[in-house]
Amino acid sequence: MTSSATWIWGRTLLGFLASAVALVAAGPDDSLTAARKFQQIAEGAYPSGTSVEVSEDEMNAFLQYHAAASIPDGVDDLELDFRDGGAIVSARVDLEEAGEASESLPFLMRLLLRGTRDITLDIEYAVSEGQANTRIVSMTIEDVQIEGEVLEWFLASFAPAELQPYLTGERSVRQQGVRETRLEPGRAVIVVD
Repeated sequence: MTSSATWIWGRTLLGFLASAVALVAAGPDDSLTAARKFQQIAEGAYPSGTSVEVSEDEMNAFLQYHAAASIPDGVDDLELDFRDGGAIVSARVDLEEAGEASESLPFLMRLLLRGTRDITLDIEYAVSEGQANTRIVSMTIEDVQIEGEVLEWFLASFAPAELQPYLTGERSVRQQGVRETRLEPGRAVIVVD
């Protein structure tokens, strides 16, 4: 889970958005609980086939306390809500500080990508037979929903070329020690390899 493509984006706008799985009401104890689970999975401490549950609160706390350095400057009020097969990720983002808008974009798109904006992503994520697939279904900036061909264009314009196939579900990333991951309302279920 922690080695998925969503962790390697850096400071671009889409890099933040894909890695923006975070914060809110969970505390340090939840963070430690999640960290222990992830460490035990990585160390092979669970028997093969064991299901390990990570709650939404544990994941949010883990990302707040253990992965805060991965979240770019200009990103505030992050919130993650697991849903069947994916997650809804929302944040308040200072796009000039967190992203790199291109001057070659059309005028209206440049206006949309300036200042501090409420951004929401609908992401599908699953691991099956050790392969993690991530696909951005839609993105909403303020009240403007971006999906379909416009989202494809947006990904092609902003995401590093080497990551684009991972964001559209065309390629997958091998997850060491994980056979399967299912996202469900309120929790992630990780089946150990």
